[in-house]
Amino acid sequence: MSTSQLPPIPSTIAQLSAFSWSHLQLGPVRRLDGASFGTTVSDIYYIAFPKDRTLPKVIVSVVYILELAQTVLSTRDSFRNFGTGWGNIVDLNTVGWLWFSVPVLGSIICCIGQLFYAWRIWILSHKSYMTVVIVLIALVQLGTGVYSGAVAHIIGDFSERQSLIFRLLLPSLITLPSAFALHTPFMF
Repeated sequence: MSTSQLPPIPSTIAQLSAFSWSHLQLGPVRRLDGASFGTTVSDIYYIAFPKDRTLPKVIVSVVYILELAQTVLSTRDSFRNFGTGWGNIVDLNTVGWLWFSVPVLGSIICCIGQLFYAWRIWILSHKSYMTVVIVLIALVQLGTGVYSGAVAHIIGDFSERQSLIFRLLLPSLITLPSAFALHTPFMF
């Protein structure tokens, strides 16, 4: 998108963007906090279960590496928006790597965790119907996450998302209820 298509910056930009700016800034900070928590949890896992089988150790390592990549990519985009591109409305409008780091990597990480829990449910209860339901919902979430990332990458600019709102709304309408269906039974 060229700069001539963007509207001029209003004089009340600080008041208009206070809410959005704080969330854009806090997202990567929370992501860094999650990365430090993931490092701690991974360390505790390897210390607590040194004789665990290779497969769970590989799963923990893969999830840790994916979360670290997600943190690096989110931090890169945050620095681009609030560091080198500060005040540049075109730079703020650009999706950057967020199309990959948030919906794609996030859905891959969630899918791995949900498939791991489905496997554990199968091992402990041998209830195939429950395992199949969890696997199917996890794969649907993975598909909608990858689709959302692909659409965001094709759009390229945050300001263009309104023109394709249905293409972005449909995956959310599928992902959110399925996430609720998967995560609610584990809370009780």
